[in-house]
Amino acid sequence: MCSEIIRGTSHEFSVSTGDEDVQENLAPEEQREREQCVEFLKSGIDQWVSEHIPEGSEFNRELLGGLVQYIGTAMRDRVMAITKLCGNPEKYVSRPAIKVYEGRDGKTPDIWILGWRGMPEEQKAEETDIHDHMSSEAAFHVFQNTITEKMYAIDSRQWGRDNSVLEYQVVNRDLQQGSTATIESPYIHVVSGKKELTLAVTIHAYYPPLHRMTFYAEQDGVLKKTGYWQKEDCHC
Repeated sequence: MCSEIIRGTSHEFSVSTGDEDVQENLAPEEQREREQCVEFLKSGIDQWVSEHIPEGSEFNRELLGGLVQYIGTAMRDRVMAITKLCGNPEKYVSRPAIKVYEGRDGKTPDIWILGWRGMPEEQKAEETDIHDHMSSEAAFHVFQNTITEKMYAIDSRQWGRDNSVLEYQVVNRDLQQGSTATIESPYIHVVSGKKELTLAVTIHAYYPPLHRMTFYAEQDGVLKKTGYWQKEDCHC
């Protein structure tokens, strides 16, 4: 059983849950500029969806990959404008996480732009917890610099029983600028920046929209569940 339920925020995105935990410190004009660029992205995403997803069809991870790659290339200037301050820790107090598109079940994915800042003085970089995306498939495009992904390979037979404790093998890879990766479900990983880089930026899409995530820890050679996140308005 999970020991912790986290509602309304996610360790993957580090979204603020209250005034006492401010994650961004943008000036009003900076906030307005970012919002304008996000609105432009939304219009472009809607257009892409109308051209690539026939009526009655749903996303799969290949289409998710095509969408995030499109955002990172065709709308590159807007993404650059949205993320130009992400390397500034005075503007983004916690790891930058900007939701640019709210998905709808049976229709469209959640889309986020995430930043990963190196911290050479601490000999590490910003990273996620060990997590899955439950039933959501995903894709991400490396928009700027390089990130590292640590994947936990799990024998498929383990998913058919109580998976609160999982045996695993680790696979590591670096993904460079311009790379696009797709993620099936179930899938457990950690994503991190590179300690020597000021900022890496990635664009992520999740379908069905991300309602739940499970968190894990490495303990005694196995993965053990430590908690999960559930979106506040999720009734599933």
